[in-house]
Amino acid sequence: MKKILFPTDFSDVTQKAFIYALDLANQLNASITTLHAYQKPDVGDFVMPASLSEFYDGLDWNEFENYQQAIPALRKVATEHNCGHIRINHAMVEGETTTTIANVARTENYDLIVMGTEGASVLKEIFVGTHAGEVMEQASCPVIVIPEKAAFDGRIDKIGVTIDFSTDDNKVINNVLVLANALKAQVEVIHVDTTHTGMITKQIQAFKEAYAHHDELTFVEIEGSDVVETVANYVENNAIDILVMVTHERNFIQELFSFSHAKKMTYQQKIPVYAIPEQIL
Repeated sequence: MKKILFPTDFSDVTQKAFIYALDLANQLNASITTLHAYQKPDVGDFVMPASLSEFYDGLDWNEFENYQQAIPALRKVATEHNCGHIRINHAMVEGETTTTIANVARTENYDLIVMGTEGASVLKEIFVGTHAGEVMEQASCPVIVIPEKAAFDGRIDKIGVTIDFSTDDNKVINNVLVLANALKAQVEVIHVDTTHTGMITKQIQAFKEAYAHHDELTFVEIEGSDVVETVANYVENNAIDILVMVTHERNFIQELFSFSHAKKMTYQQKIPVYAIPEQIL
């Protein structure tokens, strides 16, 4: 991963997410390109008076000025976090937000997209129509989504992966191990046993044997009647920095993180998501 794309809309949310992008770029020896996608109002065939036409034509310049003014703030964040040496490029592209981000990432061969998103219920919203969720569905590379209130201790050193014994589990684990090796991070593979019968013990043991040579990998089997609450509690109480999932698992994810409002506020607002598109596994 040598090229990171960082979409920004100048908000405080994206500035917080930028810290994650900087840390990743620093550890991966990668460059960052900030991307601001913008749209002009659609006036169709409407013939505008001269004054409005001049205003419309000047929108590009206004967007450019706003972006130009935002760049020093991002550079300041980099300097304050000892990442001033990282190569940071900037791009401003006219177009619909989601499509523009996905297209730029694809055509310019970016290895990773890092973006922020607002709201405590990020893990549910990701799969029901936010920009972040739509980018994850269209992306040709992994996407890391940082919730507004994610707490960052300065290093990504523990990665969580949930498994349900699907055919993609090995591919997901192998993909995460590549990232973990680069970040020198530990990986915890989590499965929730809702049967309380121990029937999955053999399957867990098979995984452990297959990855026995990976000291950075730990398998965790947790009993619980509620998958949502069990995983959320584990992630919260064991300082997991990023939770990995595959974008095609929409039904599973929606079930996994469809919390009540109180639980959303307790758990979801702090969990960054590392989404791997199924097609790249």
